[in-house]
Amino acid sequence: MEDLIKFFADPKFGGYTLQKTLLYSILFLIVAYVVFKILKKFKFRFEVEFFTSILPLVFLTSTIRVLEDYSIISGNIFVTPQLQLTFLPLFLSTIILMKIFLKEKWDKAIFIFGLFLLSFSLTFVPLKNFHAFLYHFSAIISLLTITVKLPTSPENKILIFSIMFECLITLINVQVFGFFEQHFITRSILEFSPILYPVVRILFLVFLIKTADIYFKEKSTNNYIKFLFSILSLGIGFRNLLQSIAS
Repeated sequence: MEDLIKFFADPKFGGYTLQKTLLYSILFLIVAYVVFKILKKFKFRFEVEFFTSILPLVFLTSTIRVLEDYSIISGNIFVTPQLQLTFLPLFLSTIILMKIFLKEKWDKAIFIFGLFLLSFSLTFVPLKNFHAFLYHFSAIISLLTITVKLPTSPENKILIFSIMFECLITLINVQVFGFFEQHFITRSILEFSPILYPVVRILFLVFLIKTADIYFKEKSTNNYIKFLFSILSLGIGFRNLLQSIAS
């Protein structure tokens, strides 16, 4: 029983298996639903400005995770998903308080606050692999150029860029710099055929956008779902990016 509890409570114990992936996915959906209800109660509008304002906080959690990877800080609290579950209430409380006291200026305030924390945390990341930086920078600029020109909504562009951003960073890390992919689903696809991985990602993107647009017509809910998966992908992608240039 002790090993079973440790298996699910400690992501590093036994690796990211199918059982853990399913458990974390269910937990992710439950938490996402609760957060959606809370934010709706405080009359948040899920628009591009909302997404942009919280982006530094998303990157902050990724940076903290990398600091744990390189033993600059230590403890299971800094490992996914404990890290997100620990920081989410703090971030959520801060955002709500700023919305209450600063009214319509809350988004600018939370962006500046998050950017300050992110900038501070990045100073502890050992950035030393210049080749990785060049590879990733070129890939990001190319992806951004293509995404901006797509004939679709800003919310869809954010989602497309985010998911393909994670995809490209992972491909470069594994295929060029020899990183080991921890999540077994992604690892299995890459081992079978690296070309298949972006194809699967694109198919998932089409499925996600079509599903959201068909079954969630209400704009606020539709945007929230797209931002949710964008945040998840950007967080993972940014962590992988920092890992490679810090190696």
